[in-house]
Amino acid sequence: MLLLRPNFTGYSYSNRQDAIGFGRGLQAVNILRNHNEDLIRGVTFMPQGWTMTELDQYARRNLELADRYTSALPTGPAKDFCTLPLALAQATLDTITKGFPKLSRQQVMAIVAHTGIHL
Repeated sequence: MLLLRPNFTGYSYSNRQDAIGFGRGLQAVNILRNHNEDLIRGVTFMPQGWTMTELDQYARRNLELADRYTSALPTGPAKDFCTLPLALAQATLDTITKGFPKLSRQQVMAIVAHTGIHL
């Protein structure tokens, strides 16, 4: 794996737990966002015995790790790659908390513009 080679020029030292939190946070947000649609299809990805509130708290804790991970990355493609999904996940959680099922197209476009990332 290239990232484990110390002489790989794109290598960046970052906290592994923060990186894992990034993935877990994104996954938890997707579970929350799609929960009602999943139930209609007869499936659920909610951890057994968890409430929506508990999963929301779990997602927020992990997105804090994701934010720390992303902030530690040097400016460049990897940071750009992580910045937008993190911003969208954080905004999605806030939107769900306010009782809306997902971000509007206008909200997504505003978030993309705010990150300054050119798609």
